[in-house]
Amino acid sequence: MGKIPKRRPKKFHYRRAAWHTEAKKQPLSTMVEAAHTKFSTVGERRFEGLHGSKFEGSRWKKDENGDIFLHLTLYYPGQPTSTVSNEENNIAATIEAHRAPDTKEFLDGDIFALIRKNHVILCCHSIREQYFDTYIRRILNKNEIDTELFYLDKIAKASKVKLINDEGVKEIILNSSLYKASIDEIEEKRVQNIIGKAREQLARIFATDPTLKEIRENENLNMQISIKYNGTEAQRNKKDPEFGIVGKKRLLEASNLLIENAKDDGFVIVTGSGNQISADDIRVSESFNVDTLGKSLDYQDAWGKLANYANQLEAAGVFAQ
Repeated sequence: MGKIPKRRPKKFHYRRAAWHTEAKKQPLSTMVEAAHTKFSTVGERRFEGLHGSKFEGSRWKKDENGDIFLHLTLYYPGQPTSTVSNEENNIAATIEAHRAPDTKEFLDGDIFALIRKNHVILCCHSIREQYFDTYIRRILNKNEIDTELFYLDKIAKASKVKLINDEGVKEIILNSSLYKASIDEIEEKRVQNIIGKAREQLARIFATDPTLKEIRENENLNMQISIKYNGTEAQRNKKDPEFGIVGKKRLLEASNLLIENAKDDGFVIVTGSGNQISADDIRVSESFNVDTLGKSLDYQDAWGKLANYANQLEAAGVFAQ
């Protein structure tokens, strides 16, 4: 019989809090501490989510070093879970829905976070990182701090960026889901006009072909756009030493823009030597084994490993880059 493992491998991600303004702000940790000190009860830190869900700051603490630790949880009020009978001699198994006990809800996912000044380490379990961003905005807005100019920056690994710049780029592969095949969605996948022309062509296709306009989610189609250096054409023009230089330069510039600005992680950069670097390879992250608590994680173990990872990154100079 299968058992819930004592530990689960979880990805820890490094983000950096920043503001779209030159005005100096307090460190994020200071602002989050003030909000959680003011709103001391869980009910005050509970917000409406999508499709009737609730997400909240279930617990928090500040340690002796000034680090802020958060445990955010997501659930659907009153949502039951299903059980199946395990008797061996029944003709059919009994499947029933059961609600959580009074004053309890079934947990759908959680996020464990450490905030050290403007440095953020995240461990997401069964829910997306976006919930952390939304929670921070909601709790700070509630404490009368405008977060319109606030964002969490995805920091790139300096070694991977150096590799890309040293070897150059011969191809950029962009993946975009076409679940609804809408022009608006294609527009959202643009990266600093890099695929602007491709979008315009796709827009014309989807606007005129009735079969493509009817693509639905359950057809599960994917689009892959590749921007590639034409080595064959370069070979034909090898007598011209300047041929292709501009194209290579633009691919390198496009790659750096993609790393710095792309919200979507669905990309692969192929270097001049053929090394394939995915978005996950570029972002600062690492996997750790975290103790489980039922189908969730033990928050104390998660917090401890978040602190250890933060110390590693700071010692390695990542916080300062």
